[in-house]
This record gives sequence, C-alpha cells and structure tokens, in this order.
Amino acid sequence: MKRKTLLITLLLFIQNLLGQACGIYRIKYTLSFESNNMKIEKVKLPTIQFLHGKKDYNLESTFIETIYESSKLELITYSHLTSTLYDKAESLYNFYKTRQENLPIYLVVNHKGIRKKIRIEINWSDVQITKIKDSNFGNIFLVNLKKVKINN
Repeated sequence: MKRKTLLITLLLFIQNLLGQACGIYRIKYTLSFESNNMKIEKVKLPTIQFLHGKKDYNLESTFIETIYESSKLELITYSHLTSTLYDKAESLYNFYKTRQENLPIYLVVNHKGIRKKIRIEINWSDVQITKIKDSNFGNIFLVNLKKVKINN
C-alpha cells in the first residue's frame, strides 16, 4: 500500500511539474459516512477524467482509492485539462451532470468480520460544488458530498 501511495504522490508531483502551460484544475472531495455497524476501510472516488465522461468503470484508471481512517475524508485530484474552461463552480457542476447521471463511489467495508465492496450512487442534488481560493496554480473546486448514509 505504501508503494501505491508513493507512486500516486510521485505521479501527481510530475504532473504538476510538467503540466500544461495553460493551467489545470483540481477537485477537493470532502465527505463523511453514516453507518451503524459497518467499518469503512477504503473509499474509491471518481477521477476528473471519469467525471468528464470516460465511461470505463475500471477502478484502477477512473477511480482514486484511499484508506478511510477518520470521520471525514478529504482528497484532492488533478485534471489534465485547462482550468480556464471551468472558472465557475456552477458551470462545472452543470457539465458533470450532463456526463454522469449520478456520482458513483466505491467502498470496501467490513461487516461482522466480512469484507465486501459496495457501490453507492450519489444524486447530483446531494452534491455541492464551490470554488475555493488557494495559493497553488490553477483553479480548485470543493466537491462536498456531505454525509453519505450506508445501508446494510
């Protein structure tokens, strides 16, 4: 797992270093979960390429996996696309809605000692996208998935 994390970090660093001159944009996912008796071990969130319409459900190339260790998850992903096309959060939100019917996420949960994978479809009406300011290059948008309820 450490090797994967190191590789992803290295790839993101290289992408930042050698990215397009016209800029990139970033997405910062934030979410938490509500579950009575399941322990969430891993979360897989869509990449920007998936949100732009890549319909390949191959989890390795279109979803980013992270370990869920606290009560709230925050994850930043980078685009390979120009940030000037998506300067406003509302434009990005409307674009994503036309490309994907819902926002899918995958979970690896432990329920009574048994590990299983769960796919959850989040309705776009439950997603809030806002533009935030930081000192890094390119636009960054906060994609708030709020509190995701997991039913057994």
